[in-house]
Amino acid sequence: PNVREFLTYFLPRKVMAGDSFLRAAASVTGKLVAWLEAKGWAEPELAADLTDDARTAARNLPRAQKLARDLYRWIGDNVEPVDRADEDRFAVTRILGDRIWLRGSMDGAYGPIRLPEEYVRQLAVGWTISGAVARRGRACRLVEVWSVEAP
Repeated sequence: PNVREFLTYFLPRKVMAGDSFLRAAASVTGKLVAWLEAKGWAEPELAADLTDDARTAARNLPRAQKLARDLYRWIGDNVEPVDRADEDRFAVTRILGDRIWLRGSMDGAYGPIRLPEEYVRQLAVGWTISGAVARRGRACRLVEVWSVEAP
């Protein structure tokens, strides 16, 4: 019952590992689910869903981790420090060109936030960015990134 949480929360947020390890961990998890199904310990429908989740995670975990590293570096090189920012786990709710919109779990909506298009193209609606967003009037900007997670 915890496979989804393991793939979408624990691996990207708690395991400090390289891309190949994350890909392998997701693949092995998929093989574990198939083995559980073969032994009759997992329902076929659930096993199929979890196997799909594992395949998706094997593809997306390394991409999300690389994007988090790239955004972290870009922010360090291009964004001025701020006195106040809202820290949260932000869901990507909209993407348009070089702009994204985020929804925090505590403080509502943020956006548009401009980022280099090369990074925006790697995101998808439904992904999350853990970090900090600063507001200046109506404008918002991403000022810290700790992790990027794909569902």
